[in-house]
Amino acid sequence: MNSIYLKIDHLPLKIVPDVTMAMNGHPVLTFKYYLFRDIDANAEVSDTLRLMNQQLSMDNGNYYGFITFDNPGQMFTYTSNGRHELETEEVEQIIEQVTHYREHPELWNKDL
Repeated sequence: MNSIYLKIDHLPLKIVPDVTMAMNGHPVLTFKYYLFRDIDANAEVSDTLRLMNQQLSMDNGNYYGFITFDNPGQMFTYTSNGRHELETEEVEQIIEQVTHYREHPELWNKDL
């Protein structure tokens, strides 16, 4: 499963699934998604690894917390990082987008 890139209002986000692999090599559908401000949208390819390591650090100021799909389609939990907190409407939009992604496995290996 690749990261999901989307924009909520004016905020570009990178959503990183907490993915594990099954014994047969197929991704297991995760219940937790980490939310980061997408700061590297215009980065050069050579900067990708450096920026990815910086961006995915939960201490760097671009981390917005995570969403847990407690009962997909019915119950979700958003946990902010304490520094940044998304509005309820923003969380709802993210849940809608991630739900669409979860329901369409053909999108899992595509860059979104």
